[in-house]
Amino acid sequence: MSERLRATSAACERTRTPLPRNGRAFAVIILAAGLAGCETAPPAPIAGPDPSDPNVRTGAVSYTSTIAPYMRLRPAEPGEWRERNEQVTPRRP
Repeated sequence: MSERLRATSAACERTRTPLPRNGRAFAVIILAAGLAGCETAPPAPIAGPDPSDPNVRTGAVSYTSTIAPYMRLRPAEPGEWRERNEQVTPRRP
């Protein structure tokens, strides 16, 4: 091997790291995700009764139609447009 090639090879070996910079970040993320899986279950809710208890009283359920005030307006007789426009305009004091 030439002297120049040896020097370049030695310099590369000194600066080489086990993982590239992006690889280190990836390893840290994987490690953190693995440790997060070891956490305990979250505590019961602080406010109100336990939602998994079937004996807990709940509020009444009622039905309200979303289209209750609907009225069919067809067929509607055509009217004078000026009269209809005056019907919907606000009154002046």
